[in-house]
Amino acid sequence: MIHPVEIIAIHDRTAEGNGVSRPFRCEGEDACDYFVKLKNAGYECLVKEWVAGRLAQEMGLPVADVRQVRIPPELIAGNAEYETDLGHGIAFGSLKVEAAERLSLEFIRRDEGGLLSRILLFDWWVRNADRALTEIGGNPNLLWEISARRVVMIDHDNAFDPSFSSVAFGDFHALRAHRGCWEPSRRVELEAWLAGGLSRLDAIWAELPEEWLVDSHGDSRCRLDKTGLNAVLSSFQSNPDFWEGLLNPTSPP
Repeated sequence: MIHPVEIIAIHDRTAEGNGVSRPFRCEGEDACDYFVKLKNAGYECLVKEWVAGRLAQEMGLPVADVRQVRIPPELIAGNAEYETDLGHGIAFGSLKVEAAERLSLEFIRRDEGGLLSRILLFDWWVRNADRALTEIGGNPNLLWEISARRVVMIDHDNAFDPSFSSVAFGDFHALRAHRGCWEPSRRVELEAWLAGGLSRLDAIWAELPEEWLVDSHGDSRCRLDKTGLNAVLSSFQSNPDFWEGLLNPTSPP
């Protein structure tokens, strides 16, 4: 059972343009800062964030640590913005990455050790096109943690997109230059990596708070279910065009 981190203070909110949901920067009882989403994102986005973030963790990718956090009602009482856009209850929290900057296109062109190629494959697998960057701008949702000298993945509330476009993915994904790395000789290794992630879906789904899935009347708050997610995540096994689609995007995986 997940024990949420209690939020003890709400400090500020991300500026316009730093994500549609504009998460709130909050302080937890553990003295850590979290970027928190609840009403501002919607329950389905919280489920997407948790499942994709936890999959990335389980698969050894460098994602900002994800936590379930609890916002007490007294912390938002009397503040219209907090009551309307944040709310109270169990929320999604992403641990703030200290001393970090967004990756530039110049840095993204280098793929030492093959990490960026794996992130690209992960995004293809979970149908997340929200890591866009071109010469004229964009938001790669990738940070460079200066002190640790490492790439950090953030923001997965657009994963498992039912309107996922493989063409847009191929044209605009920040790491699209590395899709040619997935040669047939590596597919046994990579399919084993994806299968390992898929095997964690049941346990990750069981971590979800019930209040993200149904309301107090038992009505669904989320169109996603485990069966649908399993169908998406098993596409590398069921879709013969999965790998070809990554190399030459024309249809969803």
